[in-house]
Amino acid sequence: DILTLSKNSQTNTKIFVATFETNEFSFNILKSLRDAKIPSEINLETNIKIDKQLKYADKKGIPYVAIIGPDEIKNNTVTLKDLLNQKQETLSVDQLILKLKDKPA
Repeated sequence: DILTLSKNSQTNTKIFVATFETNEFSFNILKSLRDAKIPSEINLETNIKIDKQLKYADKKGIPYVAIIGPDEIKNNTVTLKDLLNQKQETLSVDQLILKLKDKPA
């Protein structure tokens, strides 16, 4: 359960895909990340608020979150949030993959 993760859980996952609702677009992002050999996870539960998904990723030690909402789907983009420095930017899927391939896990 996304809400009951222990504080000591660690992972080699590099990015967590957070969605307002699970959809085909978010699964395509996940597939693109995995095809690029970038360790990634996605939220499969419904009605989990984005802030809870961000807390989950932070507790688990996942450095990046791809936020996918209605605007991102409409514009075919992803909002990448860096949990270490709390910066975020909007990127295309190709830009996202290039950026994460350049970063250490």
